[in-house]
Amino acid sequence: GCRALLNFGHTVGHAVEALSDYRIGHGRAVTIGMVAEARLAAERLGFPNEDVQRLERLIKRAGLPTELPSGTSRAALLRSMRRDKKARDGRIRYALPARLGSLPSDQAWTVEIPESWVRV
Repeated sequence: GCRALLNFGHTVGHAVEALSDYRIGHGRAVTIGMVAEARLAAERLGFPNEDVQRLERLIKRAGLPTELPSGTSRAALLRSMRRDKKARDGRIRYALPARLGSLPSDQAWTVEIPESWVRV
């Protein structure tokens, strides 16, 4: 249900954690995921670019990372995200925002995004 809103950033974040062999902790990995997922939402779902920039500035101001580790492979990231608990039958799902603090009103709590939309 609505608890899925708290998963914003976690699909990418859990993959970042796993791919780093957990050298990147959960919170730091989720901040990377929040920015990556906000960018995806902006590119594909109309999430305002100003909100992406604001989110990134706030996270950086807190001294937290916002970028995928260099050398992150798109294939490895996708493979890891397919194993996420929100995935259904190997299809990746995200909790993407419509604006800061909310999902689109016409959307389920999580949304499936075609893998071709994912960039590294």
